[in-house]
Amino acid sequence: MIYNNMNFGAILTTIMLIIFETTDLPDLLKRISFTLERTCNVFFICDIVLIVISRIGNLKALIRASFIFDILSVVPFLFPSSSSSLKICKLARLGKLAKYNRSLRLAGLTLVRSVVQIAFIGTMLLTMATIFGSFVFFLEKSSNENISSIFDAIWYIIISALTVGYGDIVPSTNYGKFLGVAASLSGIIFMSLPLPGIIQNFHSGYLVYSDCMFAYAEDSKIFQTELVIAKLRQRSHLRSRELSEIACDSRIIHPEVPSSNS
Repeated sequence: MIYNNMNFGAILTTIMLIIFETTDLPDLLKRISFTLERTCNVFFICDIVLIVISRIGNLKALIRASFIFDILSVVPFLFPSSSSSLKICKLARLGKLAKYNRSLRLAGLTLVRSVVQIAFIGTMLLTMATIFGSFVFFLEKSSNENISSIFDAIWYIIISALTVGYGDIVPSTNYGKFLGVAASLSGIIFMSLPLPGIIQNFHSGYLVYSDCMFAYAEDSKIFQTELVIAKLRQRSHLRSRELSEIACDSRIIHPEVPSSNS
């Protein structure tokens, strides 16, 4: 637990340093920032070495997103003289946070389980933007200098459908305004249709996330999948298949809990 907290603190420190290094800091703070950055990177490298040593007999365990984030986060430190574009790898440290934060793992699990719903939103948005955008372009191209291509019209439709409304592109004809209103209403409808499924996926994961959804053997403290399913059955009306999926998801949300087969 202490080691995980140290790792979590080092990640947060380096993320703050990434933000501050883009500002004009006094020389003293720059030296402190440089020292902290190098110290945290050395800590990350030691962490990678320990992970490799502990899993030397199970190389498949190294092919995980969390370990890839670990490697990417130290690339700028290992190759400081390389192109400055490698500095973008520092953002991989944001992905490292999920290793030590259950809420982030729960959010990631919800997104993974909601691929169908997210694909539906993307498909409908792209289809609607292409159709409405084509009409807007041909209606506005002769009177609106801000819409010089279909891509501009598609951008306007997407922003309208998402109800963002930057205001950088606005229609100049009544037909264009009508299509903007239609895009906004269609966006609200299509965005709301898959939301119940996403909420259900989050809820099923949150049942596992809650402390009362975990069961341990009294003596060995070993995670018991069947006991988790029994607890879930007491508090929900989920089917057996859904309960089994939730029990498997708990291995993602709480990977530090040993499995009953280990």
